[in-house]
Amino acid sequence: CFRQLHDQVIYSIQLINVDTGRSISEDLLEKQFCRLSYTNMPVEKLHGTETLSTHGPCPSEALFRTDVVVSYCAGPHRFCVQLKSQIAAIQNLQATVGDHCARECCVLYPPWANQSLCALYSEDEAWYRARCLAIECSDPAGVAQYTMEFVDYGNSQTVGIEHLKPIVPALTSLPSQALTCCLHGVNGGEKPLDSICEKFTERMLGQTVSCGFYKRARGPCGTWQYEVDLYSASGESLKDQFIKDVIVAR
Repeated sequence: CFRQLHDQVIYSIQLINVDTGRSISEDLLEKQFCRLSYTNMPVEKLHGTETLSTHGPCPSEALFRTDVVVSYCAGPHRFCVQLKSQIAAIQNLQATVGDHCARECCVLYPPWANQSLCALYSEDEAWYRARCLAIECSDPAGVAQYTMEFVDYGNSQTVGIEHLKPIVPALTSLPSQALTCCLHGVNGGEKPLDSICEKFTERMLGQTVSCGFYKRARGPCGTWQYEVDLYSASGESLKDQFIKDVIVAR
Protein backbone atom coordinates (compact mmCIF):
# COMPACT_ATOMS: atom_id res chain seq x y z
CA CYS A 1 0.00 0.00 0.00
CA PHE A 2 1.10 3.60 -0.26
CA ARG A 3 0.28 7.02 1.10
CA GLN A 4 0.81 10.58 -0.10
CA LEU A 5 3.11 12.87 1.91
CA HIS A 6 4.15 16.34 0.72
CA ASP A 7 3.67 15.44 -2.97
CA GLN A 8 5.69 12.25 -2.49
CA VAL A 9 4.37 8.72 -2.76
CA ILE A 10 5.62 6.55 0.12
CA TYR A 11 5.27 2.81 -0.27
CA SER A 12 4.81 0.43 2.64
CA ILE A 13 6.67 -2.77 1.79
CA GLN A 14 7.28 -6.15 3.34
CA LEU A 15 10.72 -7.80 3.23
CA ILE A 16 10.61 -11.59 3.05
CA ASN A 17 13.39 -13.99 4.00
CA VAL A 18 13.66 -16.19 0.89
CA ASP A 19 14.94 -19.14 2.95
CA THR A 20 12.11 -19.19 5.52
CA GLY A 21 9.34 -17.28 3.76
CA ARG A 22 8.89 -15.15 6.89
CA SER A 23 8.76 -11.38 7.12
CA ILE A 24 12.15 -10.01 8.21
CA SER A 25 10.63 -7.07 10.11
CA GLU A 26 8.19 -9.33 11.94
CA ASP A 27 11.03 -11.72 12.82
CA LEU A 28 12.84 -8.84 14.49
CA LEU A 29 9.73 -7.68 16.31
CA GLU A 30 8.91 -11.20 17.47
CA LYS A 31 12.40 -11.72 18.87
CA GLN A 32 12.22 -8.42 20.72
CA PHE A 33 8.72 -9.13 22.05
CA CYS A 34 9.61 -12.63 23.28
CA ARG A 35 12.88 -11.49 24.82
CA LEU A 36 11.09 -8.87 26.88
CA SER A 37 8.31 -11.18 28.00
CA TYR A 38 7.96 -11.52 31.78
CA THR A 39 6.80 -15.09 31.24
CA ASN A 40 10.19 -15.89 29.71
CA MET A 41 12.05 -14.19 32.56
CA PRO A 42 13.28 -15.89 35.71
CA VAL A 43 11.46 -14.32 38.64
CA GLU A 44 14.78 -13.30 40.16
CA LYS A 45 15.12 -10.76 37.33
CA LEU A 46 11.51 -9.78 37.71
CA HIS A 47 11.83 -9.16 41.44
CA GLY A 48 15.51 -8.34 41.79
CA THR A 49 16.45 -11.44 43.79
CA GLU A 50 18.30 -14.62 42.94
CA THR A 51 16.37 -16.90 45.26
CA LEU A 52 13.85 -18.48 42.86
CA SER A 53 15.13 -21.68 41.30
CA THR A 54 14.02 -23.33 38.07
CA HIS A 55 15.52 -26.69 39.09
CA GLY A 56 15.11 -29.13 41.94
CA PRO A 57 12.20 -29.55 44.33
CA CYS A 58 9.84 -26.71 45.06
CA PRO A 59 10.53 -24.97 48.39
CA SER A 60 8.06 -25.45 51.21
CA GLU A 61 7.51 -21.70 51.68
CA ALA A 62 7.09 -18.81 49.26
CA LEU A 63 10.41 -17.06 48.70
CA PHE A 64 8.93 -13.60 48.27
CA ARG A 65 5.53 -11.91 48.09
CA THR A 66 4.15 -8.98 46.15
CA ASP A 67 0.71 -7.55 45.37
CA VAL A 68 -0.88 -8.60 42.07
CA VAL A 69 -4.15 -8.26 40.16
CA VAL A 70 -5.69 -11.49 38.83
CA SER A 71 -6.36 -10.58 35.17
CA TYR A 72 -7.42 -13.99 33.81
CA CYS A 73 -8.54 -17.20 35.45
CA ALA A 74 -9.32 -20.68 34.09
CA GLY A 75 -9.01 -22.25 37.53
CA PRO A 76 -6.36 -22.98 40.16
CA HIS A 77 -4.35 -24.90 37.53
CA ARG A 78 -3.96 -21.86 35.26
CA PHE A 79 -4.49 -18.15 35.85
CA CYS A 80 -2.65 -14.93 35.04
CA VAL A 81 -1.66 -12.03 37.25
CA GLN A 82 -0.34 -8.53 36.69
CA LEU A 83 2.04 -6.87 39.13
CA LYS A 84 0.16 -4.15 40.99
CA SER A 85 3.24 -1.93 40.68
CA GLN A 86 2.84 -2.07 36.88
CA ILE A 87 -0.85 -1.12 36.63
CA ALA A 88 -0.15 2.54 35.79
CA ALA A 89 2.34 1.48 33.11
CA ILE A 90 -0.25 -0.93 31.64
CA GLN A 91 -2.86 1.84 31.50
CA ASN A 92 -0.42 4.18 29.77
CA LEU A 93 0.50 1.42 27.32
CA GLN A 94 -3.16 0.79 26.49
CA ALA A 95 -3.61 4.47 25.62
CA THR A 96 -0.57 4.30 23.32
CA VAL A 97 -1.81 1.10 21.67
CA GLY A 98 -5.20 2.73 21.08
CA ASP A 99 -3.62 5.82 19.47
CA HIS A 100 -1.42 3.62 17.28
CA CYS A 101 -4.32 1.45 16.09
CA ALA A 102 -6.49 4.51 15.35
CA ARG A 103 -3.90 5.51 12.73
CA GLU A 104 -2.71 2.10 11.52
CA CYS A 105 -4.19 0.02 8.69
CA CYS A 106 -5.16 -3.60 9.26
CA VAL A 107 -2.58 -6.24 8.40
CA LEU A 108 -2.18 -6.90 4.67
CA TYR A 109 -1.22 -10.57 4.96
CA PRO A 110 -2.32 -13.50 7.14
CA PRO A 111 -0.43 -13.82 10.44
CA TRP A 112 1.35 -16.97 11.48
CA ALA A 113 1.45 -18.79 14.80
CA ASN A 114 3.28 -16.88 17.57
CA GLN A 115 3.34 -13.64 15.60
CA SER A 116 2.96 -10.49 17.71
CA LEU A 117 0.22 -8.08 16.64
CA CYS A 118 -2.42 -5.72 17.95
CA ALA A 119 -5.87 -7.31 18.17
CA LEU A 120 -9.36 -5.94 18.78
CA TYR A 121 -11.15 -7.37 21.83
CA SER A 122 -14.86 -7.56 21.01
CA GLU A 123 -16.18 -7.14 24.56
CA ASP A 124 -14.91 -3.56 24.94
CA GLU A 125 -13.98 -2.74 21.30
CA ALA A 126 -10.45 -1.79 22.40
CA TRP A 127 -7.10 -2.75 20.88
CA TYR A 128 -4.49 -4.72 22.84
CA ARG A 129 -1.09 -6.28 22.30
CA ALA A 130 -1.58 -9.90 21.32
CA ARG A 131 0.10 -13.08 20.09
CA CYS A 132 -1.34 -15.45 17.49
CA LEU A 133 -1.90 -18.83 19.16
CA ALA A 134 -3.61 -20.69 16.32
CA ILE A 135 -5.06 -20.34 12.85
CA GLU A 136 -8.54 -21.80 12.37
CA CYS A 137 -10.81 -22.27 9.36
CA SER A 138 -14.06 -23.06 11.16
CA ASP A 139 -15.85 -20.11 9.57
CA PRO A 140 -18.75 -21.39 7.37
CA ALA A 141 -17.48 -19.28 4.47
CA GLY A 142 -14.03 -20.82 4.73
CA VAL A 143 -12.45 -17.57 5.93
CA ALA A 144 -9.55 -18.09 8.32
CA GLN A 145 -9.96 -17.01 11.94
CA TYR A 146 -7.11 -16.35 14.38
CA THR A 147 -6.97 -17.21 18.07
CA MET A 148 -5.17 -14.31 19.72
CA GLU A 149 -3.81 -14.25 23.27
CA PHE A 150 -3.84 -10.80 24.88
CA VAL A 151 -0.36 -10.88 26.36
CA ASP A 152 -0.89 -8.24 29.04
CA TYR A 153 -3.98 -9.97 30.46
CA GLY A 154 -3.74 -13.68 29.60
CA ASN A 155 -7.17 -14.25 28.02
CA SER A 156 -7.70 -15.12 24.37
CA GLN A 157 -10.29 -14.64 21.63
CA THR A 158 -10.78 -15.74 18.02
CA VAL A 159 -10.91 -12.82 15.57
CA GLY A 160 -10.89 -12.16 11.84
CA ILE A 161 -7.98 -10.62 9.97
CA GLU A 162 -9.89 -7.30 9.81
CA HIS A 163 -9.43 -7.06 13.60
CA LEU A 164 -5.63 -7.36 13.49
CA LYS A 165 -3.12 -4.57 13.08
CA PRO A 166 0.71 -4.55 12.96
CA ILE A 167 2.69 -3.89 16.11
CA VAL A 168 5.68 -1.54 16.13
CA PRO A 169 8.88 -1.53 18.24
CA ALA A 170 7.64 1.38 20.39
CA LEU A 171 4.86 -0.89 21.66
CA THR A 172 7.23 -3.69 22.70
CA SER A 173 9.43 -1.72 25.10
CA LEU A 174 7.27 -2.85 28.03
CA PRO A 175 7.40 -6.61 28.70
CA SER A 176 4.16 -8.53 28.34
CA GLN A 177 2.44 -8.11 31.68
CA ALA A 178 0.46 -11.34 32.16
CA LEU A 179 2.32 -13.81 34.37
CA THR A 180 0.97 -17.33 33.89
CA CYS A 181 0.61 -19.10 37.24
CA CYS A 182 -0.78 -22.16 38.97
CA LEU A 183 -1.43 -22.64 42.67
CA HIS A 184 1.50 -24.15 44.51
CA GLY A 185 0.99 -27.90 44.69
CA VAL A 186 -1.57 -27.99 41.85
CA ASN A 187 -0.50 -29.95 38.78
CA GLY A 188 -0.64 -27.45 35.92
CA GLY A 189 -1.40 -30.22 33.41
CA GLU A 190 -4.39 -31.60 35.31
CA LYS A 191 -7.60 -29.59 35.31
CA PRO A 192 -9.58 -29.74 38.56
CA LEU A 193 -13.32 -30.29 38.62
CA ASP A 194 -15.34 -27.68 36.69
CA SER A 195 -17.20 -26.68 39.85
CA ILE A 196 -13.90 -25.96 41.62
CA CYS A 197 -12.58 -23.97 38.64
CA GLU A 198 -15.78 -21.92 38.50
CA LYS A 199 -15.69 -21.21 42.23
CA PHE A 200 -12.00 -20.27 42.12
CA THR A 201 -12.56 -17.98 39.11
CA GLU A 202 -15.58 -16.30 40.71
CA ARG A 203 -13.57 -15.67 43.85
CA MET A 204 -10.34 -14.48 42.24
CA LEU A 205 -10.90 -12.81 38.84
CA GLY A 206 -10.21 -9.08 39.01
CA GLN A 207 -9.11 -9.22 42.64
CA THR A 208 -6.01 -7.54 44.05
CA VAL A 209 -4.25 -9.99 46.36
CA SER A 210 -0.85 -10.77 47.80
CA CYS A 211 1.01 -13.36 45.74
CA GLY A 212 3.78 -15.60 47.07
CA PHE A 213 6.17 -16.94 44.41
CA TYR A 214 7.69 -20.39 44.92
CA LYS A 215 9.24 -21.48 41.64
CA ARG A 216 9.29 -20.95 37.89
CA ALA A 217 8.77 -24.13 35.87
CA ARG A 218 7.74 -25.38 32.45
CA GLY A 219 4.00 -25.85 32.07
CA PRO A 220 2.26 -28.68 30.18
CA CYS A 221 2.60 -26.80 26.86
CA GLY A 222 6.31 -26.12 27.38
CA THR A 223 5.84 -22.48 28.34
CA TRP A 224 7.02 -20.97 31.61
CA GLN A 225 4.62 -20.62 34.50
CA TYR A 226 5.00 -19.71 38.16
CA GLU A 227 3.98 -21.80 41.14
CA VAL A 228 2.40 -19.35 43.56
CA ASP A 229 0.10 -19.02 46.52
CA LEU A 230 -2.44 -16.24 46.84
CA TYR A 231 -3.37 -14.60 50.13
CA SER A 232 -6.52 -12.75 51.14
CA ALA A 233 -6.46 -9.38 52.90
CA SER A 234 -6.64 -11.26 56.20
CA GLY A 235 -3.56 -13.30 55.24
CA GLU A 236 -5.46 -16.55 54.60
CA SER A 237 -3.83 -18.87 52.07
CA LEU A 238 -6.16 -19.45 49.12
CA LYS A 239 -4.28 -22.66 48.39
CA ASP A 240 -5.54 -23.99 51.72
CA GLN A 241 -9.05 -22.90 50.80
CA PHE A 242 -8.71 -24.68 47.45
CA ILE A 243 -7.73 -27.90 49.24
CA LYS A 244 -10.84 -27.60 51.40
CA ASP A 245 -12.96 -27.14 48.26
CA VAL A 246 -11.46 -30.31 46.74
CA ILE A 247 -12.23 -32.32 49.89
CA VAL A 248 -15.83 -31.03 49.94
CA ALA A 249 -16.29 -31.75 46.21
CA ARG A 250 -15.15 -35.33 46.68
